[in-house]
Amino acid sequence: MAELKGVLLDLDGTLANTEDYNYSYAKGVKTEELIEYKLYEFFKPILKVVTWGEFIELFKQAQKSVKLELKGTAASHNRYLYIQKTLELCGVNFVPDIIQRAVDYYFEVMLKRTELYPGVIEVLKCFKYNQLKTCMITDFTADIQIKKIRKLGIMKYIDYMVTSEEAGSDKPNTDQPILALKKLGLSQDEVVMIGNNPKTDIQMAVAMDIRSFLFDPRKLYPEGGYGETFYLQDFSKIPALLNLPTRKYSRKKMLIIDFVGTLTNERNMIEEVLSTFIHKDPAYVSATYKLFRQGDIGEPEFWYRLGIGEIKKAHKAIAASITIRKSVITVLKRLSQEYDLVLLTDFPGQWGRSIMEERGIANLFSDMIFGNDTTFQKPDRALYKYLLQKYSTVNPENITLIDDNPAALLSGREFLMHTILVGNAKEGQIFVPDAVIEDFIEVEFVLKKREKLNR
Repeated sequence: MAELKGVLLDLDGTLANTEDYNYSYAKGVKTEELIEYKLYEFFKPILKVVTWGEFIELFKQAQKSVKLELKGTAASHNRYLYIQKTLELCGVNFVPDIIQRAVDYYFEVMLKRTELYPGVIEVLKCFKYNQLKTCMITDFTADIQIKKIRKLGIMKYIDYMVTSEEAGSDKPNTDQPILALKKLGLSQDEVVMIGNNPKTDIQMAVAMDIRSFLFDPRKLYPEGGYGETFYLQDFSKIPALLNLPTRKYSRKKMLIIDFVGTLTNERNMIEEVLSTFIHKDPAYVSATYKLFRQGDIGEPEFWYRLGIGEIKKAHKAIAASITIRKSVITVLKRLSQEYDLVLLTDFPGQWGRSIMEERGIANLFSDMIFGNDTTFQKPDRALYKYLLQKYSTVNPENITLIDDNPAALLSGREFLMHTILVGNAKEGQIFVPDAVIEDFIEVEFVLKKREKLNR
């Protein structure tokens, strides 16, 4: 069996109680608490003599009719169409303004009651802490599902979403998981499906030969009757069944800080540093520097290829070309009182360590990781996985990456790290970080603002 690398998640009735107050699914809920009953009360001044019993029968008839006409599409879930058809059956013709207000009210009532099931947030965090990619696959329109996700506060734990609106068909058609796997870059044997509906979620997973969980919090279905891999009524048991370790973290907060372009005024190692004393084609210098950084050639070979005979003089020339941004040391001193500071840079350690010590910065960092200290280079995803293993007691949600490379920040974001981009992204590098600053001195303001929002 392939290593588990991703999770496909249903939303309604799986992560949250969005179906619990719906007439079609409610179990043991008072009539007055049903969403459809609230809708009936909204229409009462218009419908006048229509009773609740008559209204719900007409609503069910309208829903069935829309689902039949638009079978297998996202539009078959459209509440506007359900309500429009219900009013038509009541003899009330086209009243779009009233219908739209009713739709807005319907979802307002739903969202007020929308809550995650017990254990869901802890399991979602566990997925991300174990570096699993996540994709929500759901039968509905994207706008409504995004509102639910925002209300639930789980956006950062979901990497992708595929709706039946985007895929073009409802479950159990396999269009949604096929598109989800494409987005995740995974195969069907590297993911697991979690859903609450055996006729849609589980049937779809079986058709794709994907391992599956039938989550049945309301005890509606018999265990093992639908081909699911696991049956459960307690969401919190999922990590144990998948052999995922649950982690306990300290309250420590960490800043992982880049060097060149973040702490220095120089942004380009070739153009602004090496080219000041090496007079060769920049493309050749860049290619040779890359080989050195990757460990493909040693430092003596690097300088030999660039026509430099005295390595010590070269080190001094590099140090003379590097200038630290104004106020960096002052800001780092203040930050080090509240955060563990870690330097993470592709800059070679043979040059970097002495520069950091000479500038009085080295002692402010609890750790310094240079380009040749690991086998990874930015923005390699494995580098950030390595960081989480090295600092295993630090919650990734308490780690902030500060870098001038958008691709590096993107890799860190996948592991729940907060991201701050220094300067503007280079052309062709598209990524939306959590914050953008022009100068390192602005980091304190961004961090304080985030701390205030998280209280």
